[in-house]
Amino acid sequence: MFFGFERSCREHLHARRLHHDRHDNTGRADAGRPCEALRPRQGSRPRPPAGYRVPVREPPVATPPWARFGGRRHRSPAASAAVLRPYVVPFPFSPAGFAGLPSTPTGVPGLVGRTTSGGARIAYLAGDLDRSAGRETRPDHLRLIADLVRWEIGDDPVLSVSGAGHVDCNLYEQDGRLVLHLVNVSSASSIPGTLDELVPVGPFEIVLKHSVLRSSTTARALVSEVDISVDAGDGVVSFILPRIEDHEIVVLGENS
Repeated sequence: MFFGFERSCREHLHARRLHHDRHDNTGRADAGRPCEALRPRQGSRPRPPAGYRVPVREPPVATPPWARFGGRRHRSPAASAAVLRPYVVPFPFSPAGFAGLPSTPTGVPGLVGRTTSGGARIAYLAGDLDRSAGRETRPDHLRLIADLVRWEIGDDPVLSVSGAGHVDCNLYEQDGRLVLHLVNVSSASSIPGTLDELVPVGPFEIVLKHSVLRSSTTARALVSEVDISVDAGDGVVSFILPRIEDHEIVVLGENS
């Protein structure tokens, strides 16, 4: 804004000098007529007078998303809640010599959790960590969400899968048996959501806990068309799935 004002003053002085030269030249037909350069251009702003100081405008305050839809903020104290993760202030990631977390914690709650009198577990995330994890697929974000889900469901998850690679797991109950669908989502492509080559993953150690499982439960992989050796008991089954190329369907039940 300062450079634009300086340019306007320079143009104004040049126009006054041009008008003075035309006014003194009495032999010309336009002597005494106001110079066209002094007239304001159409659509232009009037030039400020000498000594005028351009006011500095404050940037507009952004409206919070909850206020755009008629929401309002309400503070509710939670005396029994614990701060599981504090808020981390933004820090530079480049150059590498200056990248790092601040040495002093902020103390501002970023993730708060508590257990109710009925045994339910409640967690509150002050930021949109789920959207950031889905957009940037950062391992620390994904690991934090996974740990949060494990804390919510307790020590007895229905399905537990551990191994090398990334798989999408879906468990279904069907006519007294369980159907486990595993999809290989590991990709060597640098563009998210694209796949130009199937990279096999595994092996995976799988543990299932369900009321339909018995010591006589068997398992069969439908895609590979092989029977799987299982360690079965009442309500729990564990087995090793050696390899997944694209996807696999495991059926567990009596004489599956």
